[in-house]
Amino acid sequence: MGSKLRGLDATILEISDLAEDSEWDAFLQRVPLGHHRQTTLWARLKATQGWNSLRVIARRDGEIVGGAQLSHRKLTRWWGSVGQLPSGPVTKSNDADLRRHILEAVVAVARRKRIQFLCVQPPMKSDLASNPIDFPGFQKASVDLLPPATLLIDLDKSLEELSRGLRKSTRRNIRLAERRGVVVRECGRQELQLFHRLLQQTGNRQGFVPEPLNFYESLWDLFAPPGFLHATIAEVRGQPVASNLAIAFGSSVSWKRGGWSGEHGDLHPNEAILWESLVWGKSRGYKVCDVEGVDIGVARMLASGQEVAVGAKIGPSIFKIGFGGALVFAPPATVFIPNPIFRLGYKSIQSKLRNHRAFHWILNQFSGRRTLVRTSAILSQLCTLS
Repeated sequence: MGSKLRGLDATILEISDLAEDSEWDAFLQRVPLGHHRQTTLWARLKATQGWNSLRVIARRDGEIVGGAQLSHRKLTRWWGSVGQLPSGPVTKSNDADLRRHILEAVVAVARRKRIQFLCVQPPMKSDLASNPIDFPGFQKASVDLLPPATLLIDLDKSLEELSRGLRKSTRRNIRLAERRGVVVRECGRQELQLFHRLLQQTGNRQGFVPEPLNFYESLWDLFAPPGFLHATIAEVRGQPVASNLAIAFGSSVSWKRGGWSGEHGDLHPNEAILWESLVWGKSRGYKVCDVEGVDIGVARMLASGQEVAVGAKIGPSIFKIGFGGALVFAPPATVFIPNPIFRLGYKSIQSKLRNHRAFHWILNQFSGRRTLVRTSAILSQLCTLS
């Protein structure tokens, strides 16, 4: 189903809620800022978690030149819905007027769908990286839909150049893993339970709860058939000890999730499995590898030229930066709250609670990209009570 709106000059805007749209997905694959989070495949994955999705698509002379996909879900029976728009809007060229026109249509759709809280975060490396979206009704968000910072590894480099770009200790550990017989092999769908067990073991050590197994089964069924998924297992003497799952879309490979049993750390299976992912991505012509997030404190240290010590207790970030890459900060997330009373309440309570321990406890309870919008929904409810 869909509808058409009058566009800018020769631009026609379409509103579509089709579950599958191969033309839109193909457009995202072609353009530099296209991302798997904007695909209908990702929308269908989110549908398994209770989200509905729709797209605003801009056309000129019948060709798609931009658009945005947003997902929304009912908050309560009385308070309407919450929505999220990660890694968008996406345009074929750097066209600020077109992007603004797409956002106008998104806002109109949000009002029509009674979305009381819509979080929007543009793509990494967009020209909005340093400034929030300048659009009436939007304000700075207290949560993010994307990692606040990440590292982008250039896969156009030769393998020798990639190796030289590694931290010395990382390069040494990869060679040690190879010498001591760590084997990295592809993971099949029938092994997703094993993959998930390794992920759970990592979550137990690092203090997070991974998505349920059926989430990864749905992810596999959607992204593996068109060749957008690469999953591997690292073994030591036949024993699976580490796993990695990457989504390969457009020109990039993104490290989505990885697990480790906690065993044989002295053989460095984690370095081996991620190096294999870089080699795999390069061999298939991808241009960049996105490590999918580093700690914001670590990112600021790197940006200021400070050395991050290998022994620092900063979780997986110290591990990721060993693979090199260019540091990129995410554009600021913004929220659209159509109700002016709710908007004022959100702004007021956000400033009052920003330094309150209970506020940060709530954020910690709902940490992780898959639940960030739930956090925003809770904050929105607090606003309605103010």
